[in-house]
Amino acid sequence: MLGNPRKKPDEEHKEPFVENKDQEASSTISTLRTLRDQNPDRILSGTSTTPSISPAVQSIIDKLNSNDEKFTELNLKKMKMTAYEKKCLFNALAANHTVIKADLDNTNFSYADAIHFCEAFKANTNTTLKELILNNNRIIASILEVILKTPLKLDKLIVSYNNVKDQGAKLVAEFATMPMIALHQNRISTVGVDYILNSGKKFAEVTYMGLKMGNNFGVYKPLEDKIASFDNASSTNTTSFILLNNS
Repeated sequence: MLGNPRKKPDEEHKEPFVENKDQEASSTISTLRTLRDQNPDRILSGTSTTPSISPAVQSIIDKLNSNDEKFTELNLKKMKMTAYEKKCLFNALAANHTVIKADLDNTNFSYADAIHFCEAFKANTNTTLKELILNNNRIIASILEVILKTPLKLDKLIVSYNNVKDQGAKLVAEFATMPMIALHQNRISTVGVDYILNSGKKFAEVTYMGLKMGNNFGVYKPLEDKIASFDNASSTNTTSFILLNNS
């Protein structure tokens, strides 16, 4: 009978030939090890796990959760943390009832961090936090807006050495409710200062000093006169704007 001869049963189910299976398996293991080293917060077991928290950060979270009456100042200045660690820490800070001052200077405070911060304090409005420092974080206006809209009754908000510019000053004029906000060196021009001074709010104090020729302020006599007129003003809703060395 013409045609291809029928294959034998053992030939029909024969596995394709793979050259050097040991070498292929070794390559796969090497790749997995590389991925593991690049992602130390995750375990390569087929599914991802919750990111880990460093012992240093966990120690701070535990201290916040303890509500120790002697623990009134949280100093995180220049501390390196992952986004997940900061989120967990913000949740603990919002639930804490002893910390009055939190310093997050130079912690790479991002927009996502600001959202997590705001969400934490929305869930815990009965907080003792009165002073928040966010210096040296390259904060722009959109990040500042989230912080200003966070339901916190702060006495002081320090956002110096950032990059909020005139748009940030406009947001401050519209949303700031704390008695004092510091905006040193935020590239705010006379336009931004006018937003603040013309916001319709009455200020107990406005400080204008350290401004030199060549920066965005330059010589602005009308602004100096306007600021002087506010120096002795009084109001129950007082806000003090510190505007030093903006350049």
